[in-house]
Amino acid sequence: MVYNPPSGTGTRYPIVPVNGTLQARTDCGSNNFYKTVDDLKDSIITGDGEPRMAFAINSQIPGPSLIVYEGQQIVINVKNDLWMEGITIHWHGLPQKGTPYMDGVPRVTQCPINPGEKFTYRFTAQPSGTFWYHSHLGTQRSDGLAGALIILENPSLQKLICVQTKKLSRSPDASEFVFLLSDWFPFGSATADKWAAWDINRFSENLKGEKCFDVKRTYDYAEIGQRGIQTPVINAKGNVDII
Repeated sequence: MVYNPPSGTGTRYPIVPVNGTLQARTDCGSNNFYKTVDDLKDSIITGDGEPRMAFAINSQIPGPSLIVYEGQQIVINVKNDLWMEGITIHWHGLPQKGTPYMDGVPRVTQCPINPGEKFTYRFTAQPSGTFWYHSHLGTQRSDGLAGALIILENPSLQKLICVQTKKLSRSPDASEFVFLLSDWFPFGSATADKWAAWDINRFSENLKGEKCFDVKRTYDYAEIGQRGIQTPVINAKGNVDII
Protein backbone atom coordinates (compact mmCIF):
# COMPACT_ATOMS: atom_id res chain seq x y z
CA MET A 1 0.00 0.00 0.00
CA VAL A 2 1.24 3.48 -0.87
CA TYR A 3 0.04 6.94 0.17
CA ASN A 4 -0.16 9.45 -2.69
CA PRO A 5 -0.05 13.02 -1.29
CA PRO A 6 -2.37 15.33 -3.26
CA SER A 7 0.28 18.04 -3.51
CA GLY A 8 1.71 16.58 -6.72
CA THR A 9 5.29 16.76 -5.43
CA GLY A 10 6.00 13.18 -6.49
CA THR A 11 6.62 12.09 -2.88
CA ARG A 12 5.18 8.69 -1.89
CA TYR A 13 4.95 7.11 1.54
CA PRO A 14 4.45 3.46 2.52
CA ILE A 15 1.36 2.56 4.53
CA VAL A 16 2.16 0.57 7.68
CA PRO A 17 0.04 -0.84 10.53
CA VAL A 18 0.53 1.02 13.84
CA ASN A 19 -1.50 0.14 16.93
CA GLY A 20 -4.30 -1.36 14.89
CA THR A 21 -4.52 1.51 12.40
CA LEU A 22 -3.04 2.19 8.97
CA GLN A 23 -0.66 5.13 8.90
CA ALA A 24 1.64 6.77 6.38
CA ARG A 25 5.29 6.51 7.36
CA THR A 26 6.69 9.88 6.31
CA ASP A 27 9.80 9.71 8.45
CA CYS A 28 12.10 7.14 10.01
CA GLY A 29 11.62 8.71 13.45
CA SER A 30 8.73 8.68 15.91
CA ASN A 31 5.03 8.30 15.27
CA ASN A 32 4.69 12.09 15.41
CA PHE A 33 5.44 12.05 11.69
CA TYR A 34 2.61 9.65 10.87
CA LYS A 35 -0.87 10.29 9.52
CA THR A 36 -3.86 8.10 10.23
CA VAL A 37 -5.86 6.38 7.52
CA ASP A 38 -8.73 8.83 8.16
CA ASP A 39 -6.46 11.66 7.04
CA LEU A 40 -5.42 9.79 3.91
CA LYS A 41 -8.96 9.41 2.54
CA ASP A 42 -8.82 8.28 -1.10
CA SER A 43 -5.09 8.80 -1.55
CA ILE A 44 -4.15 5.20 -0.77
CA ILE A 45 -3.12 2.82 -3.55
CA THR A 46 -3.88 -0.48 -1.87
CA GLY A 47 -2.69 -3.20 -4.26
CA ASP A 48 -2.85 -6.46 -2.31
CA GLY A 49 -2.12 -4.75 1.02
CA GLU A 50 1.61 -5.47 1.05
CA PRO A 51 4.17 -2.62 0.67
CA ARG A 52 5.99 -2.63 -2.67
CA MET A 53 7.14 -0.27 -5.40
CA ALA A 54 4.51 0.74 -7.96
CA PHE A 55 4.22 3.15 -10.88
CA ALA A 56 1.20 5.46 -11.20
CA ILE A 57 -0.25 7.55 -14.02
CA ASN A 58 -1.40 10.95 -12.76
CA SER A 59 -1.14 9.48 -9.24
CA GLN A 60 -3.68 6.77 -10.15
CA ILE A 61 -3.56 2.98 -10.45
CA PRO A 62 -5.13 2.01 -12.80
CA GLY A 63 -4.41 5.11 -14.85
CA PRO A 64 -7.19 7.54 -15.84
CA SER A 65 -9.90 6.05 -18.07
CA LEU A 66 -9.81 7.65 -21.52
CA ILE A 67 -13.33 7.92 -22.97
CA VAL A 68 -13.63 9.29 -26.50
CA TYR A 69 -15.85 9.12 -29.57
CA GLU A 70 -15.00 7.16 -32.67
CA GLY A 71 -13.34 9.39 -35.24
CA GLN A 72 -12.00 11.90 -32.76
CA GLN A 73 -8.34 12.80 -32.70
CA ILE A 74 -6.68 11.73 -29.46
CA VAL A 75 -3.77 13.78 -28.15
CA ILE A 76 -1.98 12.37 -25.11
CA ASN A 77 1.00 14.19 -23.56
CA VAL A 78 3.23 11.80 -21.63
CA LYS A 79 5.98 12.95 -19.27
CA ASN A 80 8.23 10.32 -17.70
CA ASP A 81 8.83 11.19 -14.04
CA LEU A 82 10.56 7.91 -13.23
CA TRP A 83 14.12 8.18 -12.03
CA MET A 84 15.88 5.47 -14.00
CA GLU A 85 13.50 3.73 -16.43
CA GLY A 86 12.21 4.62 -19.85
CA ILE A 87 8.57 4.07 -20.79
CA THR A 88 6.29 3.86 -23.82
CA ILE A 89 2.50 3.66 -23.99
CA HIS A 90 0.85 1.09 -26.26
CA TRP A 91 -2.81 1.51 -27.26
CA HIS A 92 -3.79 -2.12 -27.18
CA GLY A 93 -6.09 -3.27 -29.98
CA LEU A 94 -5.96 -0.13 -32.15
CA PRO A 95 -4.71 -0.71 -35.72
CA GLN A 96 -2.98 2.73 -35.91
CA LYS A 97 -3.71 2.93 -39.63
CA GLY A 98 -1.71 5.86 -40.95
CA THR A 99 -0.07 6.49 -37.57
CA PRO A 100 2.28 3.51 -37.05
CA TYR A 101 4.75 5.58 -35.03
CA MET A 102 2.09 6.18 -32.36
CA ASP A 103 1.83 2.46 -31.51
CA GLY A 104 4.13 2.73 -28.50
CA VAL A 105 6.33 -0.32 -29.12
CA PRO A 106 9.83 0.53 -27.84
CA ARG A 107 12.71 0.26 -30.29
CA VAL A 108 10.27 -0.66 -33.07
CA THR A 109 7.94 2.32 -33.56
CA GLN A 110 9.71 4.72 -31.20
CA CYS A 111 12.59 5.12 -28.79
CA PRO A 112 11.64 4.82 -25.11
CA ILE A 113 10.70 8.04 -23.36
CA ASN A 114 13.66 8.58 -21.03
CA PRO A 115 13.36 9.94 -17.47
CA GLY A 116 12.47 13.63 -17.57
CA GLU A 117 11.50 13.53 -21.26
CA LYS A 118 8.10 14.16 -22.86
CA PHE A 119 6.37 12.60 -25.84
CA THR A 120 3.01 13.35 -27.49
CA TYR A 121 0.86 10.56 -28.91
CA ARG A 122 -1.57 11.70 -31.62
CA PHE A 123 -3.90 9.33 -33.48
CA THR A 124 -7.51 8.79 -34.53
CA ALA A 125 -9.86 6.88 -32.26
CA GLN A 126 -10.93 3.88 -34.32
CA PRO A 127 -12.64 1.45 -34.22
CA SER A 128 -15.24 1.78 -31.46
CA GLY A 129 -15.04 -0.63 -28.53
CA THR A 130 -13.45 -1.22 -25.16
CA PHE A 131 -9.66 -1.29 -25.17
CA TRP A 132 -6.83 -0.56 -22.77
CA TYR A 133 -3.49 1.17 -22.78
CA HIS A 134 -0.32 0.11 -20.99
CA SER A 135 3.41 0.58 -20.83
CA HIS A 136 5.08 -1.62 -23.42
CA LEU A 137 8.56 -1.54 -21.91
CA GLY A 138 9.49 -4.73 -20.07
CA THR A 139 6.68 -5.73 -17.71
CA GLN A 140 5.96 -2.26 -16.31
CA ARG A 141 2.23 -2.75 -16.74
CA SER A 142 2.43 -5.14 -13.78
CA ASP A 143 3.54 -2.14 -11.68
CA GLY A 144 0.40 -0.16 -12.48
CA LEU A 145 1.12 1.56 -15.81
CA ALA A 146 -2.18 0.68 -17.47
CA GLY A 147 -5.71 1.99 -17.86
CA ALA A 148 -8.93 1.76 -19.87
CA LEU A 149 -9.44 3.23 -23.34
CA ILE A 150 -13.12 3.32 -24.33
CA ILE A 151 -14.13 4.44 -27.83
CA LEU A 152 -17.85 5.19 -28.03
CA GLU A 153 -19.80 4.68 -31.24
CA ASN A 154 -20.24 7.87 -33.25
CA PRO A 155 -22.10 7.07 -36.50
CA SER A 156 -22.19 10.71 -37.59
CA LEU A 157 -18.44 11.12 -37.00
CA GLN A 158 -18.87 14.76 -36.06
CA LYS A 159 -16.00 17.23 -36.10
CA LEU A 160 -12.72 16.02 -34.67
CA ILE A 161 -11.62 17.38 -31.31
CA CYS A 162 -8.52 16.89 -29.20
CA VAL A 163 -9.14 14.98 -26.00
CA GLN A 164 -6.88 16.09 -23.21
CA THR A 165 -8.43 16.96 -19.84
CA LYS A 166 -11.83 18.00 -21.18
CA LYS A 167 -14.93 15.96 -20.36
CA LEU A 168 -17.08 14.70 -23.21
CA SER A 169 -20.74 15.63 -23.51
CA ARG A 170 -21.65 11.96 -23.18
CA SER A 171 -20.21 9.70 -20.53
CA PRO A 172 -20.96 6.03 -19.87
CA ASP A 173 -24.29 5.24 -18.23
CA ALA A 174 -24.40 5.10 -14.44
CA SER A 175 -24.58 1.31 -14.68
CA GLU A 176 -21.28 1.16 -16.57
CA PHE A 177 -17.93 1.03 -14.84
CA VAL A 178 -14.31 0.16 -15.59
CA PHE A 179 -13.27 -3.33 -14.49
CA LEU A 180 -9.53 -3.93 -14.87
CA LEU A 181 -8.36 -7.34 -13.69
CA SER A 182 -4.60 -7.83 -13.37
CA ASP A 183 -1.91 -9.87 -11.65
CA TRP A 184 -0.11 -8.27 -8.72
CA PHE A 185 3.30 -9.60 -7.82
CA PRO A 186 5.19 -9.20 -4.53
CA PHE A 187 8.14 -7.80 -6.50
CA GLY A 188 8.59 -5.01 -9.03
CA SER A 189 8.51 -5.18 -12.81
CA ALA A 190 12.31 -5.28 -13.09
CA THR A 191 12.35 -8.57 -11.18
CA ALA A 192 9.37 -9.87 -13.15
CA ASP A 193 11.21 -9.06 -16.38
CA LYS A 194 14.26 -11.00 -15.19
CA TRP A 195 12.10 -13.99 -14.31
CA ALA A 196 10.41 -13.83 -17.71
CA ALA A 197 13.77 -13.84 -19.49
CA TRP A 198 15.03 -16.73 -17.36
CA ASP A 199 11.86 -18.75 -17.87
CA ILE A 200 12.52 -18.82 -21.59
CA ASN A 201 14.86 -21.65 -20.66
CA ARG A 202 11.84 -23.88 -20.14
CA PHE A 203 11.92 -24.39 -23.91
CA SER A 204 15.47 -25.71 -23.74
CA GLU A 205 17.31 -28.47 -21.94
CA ASN A 206 20.27 -28.30 -19.60
CA LEU A 207 23.50 -30.30 -19.99
CA LYS A 208 21.79 -33.36 -18.50
CA GLY A 209 18.93 -33.21 -20.96
CA GLU A 210 16.50 -32.00 -18.28
CA LYS A 211 13.91 -29.30 -18.78
CA CYS A 212 14.77 -26.21 -16.74
CA PHE A 213 11.13 -25.41 -16.00
CA ASP A 214 7.93 -27.40 -15.96
CA VAL A 215 5.33 -25.67 -18.07
CA LYS A 216 2.32 -24.79 -15.90
CA ARG A 217 -1.06 -25.78 -17.29
CA THR A 218 -4.72 -25.17 -16.50
CA TYR A 219 -7.37 -27.80 -15.82
CA ASP A 220 -7.93 -28.21 -19.58
CA TYR A 221 -4.17 -28.57 -20.14
CA ALA A 222 -3.68 -25.10 -21.64
CA GLU A 223 -0.39 -23.36 -20.89
CA ILE A 224 -0.40 -20.38 -18.52
CA GLY A 225 2.14 -17.69 -17.62
CA GLN A 226 5.53 -18.80 -16.42
CA ARG A 227 5.05 -17.46 -12.90
CA GLY A 228 1.33 -18.02 -12.47
CA ILE A 229 -0.98 -15.61 -10.65
CA GLN A 230 0.40 -14.24 -7.38
CA THR A 231 -2.54 -12.04 -6.35
CA PRO A 232 -5.41 -11.09 -8.68
CA VAL A 233 -6.47 -7.48 -8.14
CA ILE A 234 -9.47 -5.58 -9.49
CA ASN A 235 -8.76 -1.92 -10.18
CA ALA A 236 -5.57 -2.31 -8.08
CA LYS A 237 -7.47 -3.58 -5.04
CA GLY A 238 -7.13 -7.08 -3.67
CA ASN A 239 -5.95 -9.23 -0.79
CA VAL A 240 -2.87 -11.43 -0.84
CA ASP A 241 -4.50 -13.77 1.66
CA ILE A 242 -7.06 -14.99 -0.87
CA ILE A 243 -4.40 -17.05 -2.65
